[in-house]
Amino acid sequence: MQQTYLLSDDLGAESPSIDVSIVLCKGCGSNGRCSYDNIIPSEIDRYSWAVCVCDIGYSGENCEMDTNACLNEPCPLQRNCTDLTPEEEIRFGRGYNCTNCPKGYNDVNDKCEDINECEGNSSKVCNTFIEHCENTEGSYQCICLSGFRKHNGTCKDIDECSEKTSGCEQICNNTFGSFECLCFPGFSLNSNNATCSRTDENSCDSIQRSCEYTCDPIEKKCLCPIGFQLAEDGQGCQECEEPYFGEDCSQICTCGQGMERCDPVTGCFCELGWTGTNCTVDINECENNQGICGNEKVCQNLEGSYTCNCKEGFQKNGDSCDDIDECSDITLNTCSMDTNCQNLYGNYTCNCKPGFQKYDSGCEDINECNQSSTCQHNCTNLQGSFECACTTGYSLENDGISCKDIDECLQDSHCEHYCNNTDGSYVCGCRDGYNVVNFSKCEDIDECSTINTGIDGCQNCTNTPGSFHCSCFKGYVLNNTTMSNCTKCPEGYYGENCQEQCSCGQGSDRCDHITGCYCKPGWTGTLCETDINECNNTDNSCNSYTEECINNDGSFICKCKEGFTNSANDSCKDIDECNESSTCQHNCTNLQGSFECVCTTGYSLEKDGRSCKGKIHLYINPL
Repeated sequence: MQQTYLLSDDLGAESPSIDVSIVLCKGCGSNGRCSYDNIIPSEIDRYSWAVCVCDIGYSGENCEMDTNACLNEPCPLQRNCTDLTPEEEIRFGRGYNCTNCPKGYNDVNDKCEDINECEGNSSKVCNTFIEHCENTEGSYQCICLSGFRKHNGTCKDIDECSEKTSGCEQICNNTFGSFECLCFPGFSLNSNNATCSRTDENSCDSIQRSCEYTCDPIEKKCLCPIGFQLAEDGQGCQECEEPYFGEDCSQICTCGQGMERCDPVTGCFCELGWTGTNCTVDINECENNQGICGNEKVCQNLEGSYTCNCKEGFQKNGDSCDDIDECSDITLNTCSMDTNCQNLYGNYTCNCKPGFQKYDSGCEDINECNQSSTCQHNCTNLQGSFECACTTGYSLENDGISCKDIDECLQDSHCEHYCNNTDGSYVCGCRDGYNVVNFSKCEDIDECSTINTGIDGCQNCTNTPGSFHCSCFKGYVLNNTTMSNCTKCPEGYYGENCQEQCSCGQGSDRCDHITGCYCKPGWTGTLCETDINECNNTDNSCNSYTEECINNDGSFICKCKEGFTNSANDSCKDIDECNESSTCQHNCTNLQGSFECVCTTGYSLEKDGRSCKGKIHLYINPL
């Protein structure tokens, strides 16, 4: 805002006009400074405000907020993000830390890049004689070569001859990973390597028969192609009729549920998704082609077919799978009220303040050093971060975590899960939830047989491959940190997973962690807000003849009726009103709970029922 001032003296002379711009600074706290080159208007026209330029790591109108660099989810691949303090932002040149890249990725300049396991010598990961390596995002697949099919995780040779998929017209000979077609005597294999054509040589001349197809000169009989049988004349050929097939129609089709038809040549002809001599073997498309559903879906084998389902944390949207935003609906997540729900791709997380994690009912600093994957050697925990250091003989790598050493695990270690390098050797390790057996194999741990399953432990435990799942009884909630301990609902909450909140009325005695509001005597209702009127109940303790019942909030009292008074044993006794001289003017008769006044002869009772009025006698004197 600009203001103009004019000055004048006592003689009326005026000075030139002076333009003054008034810009005020709010101070910007201790984490910023005012920029008088960047101003914003105020609510009052006489001045403007200078904009605060905040120090690194701070934001807000007065630089009062510690900027949370994790709000925009800068860590891909479902890695956890830890916001750094402003001091650490200046020191490291970034506002956050991401946890290590997941398995199948390398950290390259603070970015996770997919490892192409198939580059170089792919025989280290796949058997190149029967399969080829195909790289996937974060992993790889071993795909069977043509002529092989996956069975129980291993590529096995397909016997095209027994499965009748060779297409050979006459004779089929199976080979490793392939097959070859052969012909009867007097026939030669065509260029398509499947069908046969008759040669110029007539092998049937020697037996002096006019065979329609060919003959066996040794047995001296005519032969028909597979799927036909000799006619009654012993020379012609006629096609097999169901259910017969094969050479000379000597076989009978005994097909299973996967049959499409009985072929006169091959016998049982299977529908898509089925195989086997009798079409009784379901083809596991999920095992044969592990990438059939892509990386975003999970393949489920069905009888004669398969389906592609969304992974956990995703939901179907037409032919695609969309991430479920668990944070948009409180019933889809278990985040408590004092945490923030952060949606992740296919999952979600409950966050405390940056650099901290939930512990019991509060949050504590995340000690990244308690995680074995944080530093290879030595770890120093910092407030909201950590620092790695190597022992003597090692140097810190560019990733700030790893320590360089000779790694035998770069060679084929045969470890089922992963390999840990040691000086001069290696040790096979397993993922969480597994134990090493026979040096290189991994066996699932049944955590439910070892953890506490008591009332303060995992009340309902279900073992899963590599892990376990806990759930709690009604009135208890699972500890979000341990995920294996059930605790009683905190005060004010009850029900399944303690999701219900007690809003009890004045008649509540307490909030029961299982059923909710527990009423005091004399109160009722879901919230104990309704007073019970005991006086409407004929079973109350008041004597209806001598007492009247008066209802109170949450209780009642018995009050003596008029004409009665309390006795020493808390009962009501009749008041003898006749003992008081002021009760009746003349004569008094006590009644139960009352009294009656009677006047002497010559008087009458007044309307007040107590006083007596004398009768008037007129005496006339005769003259």
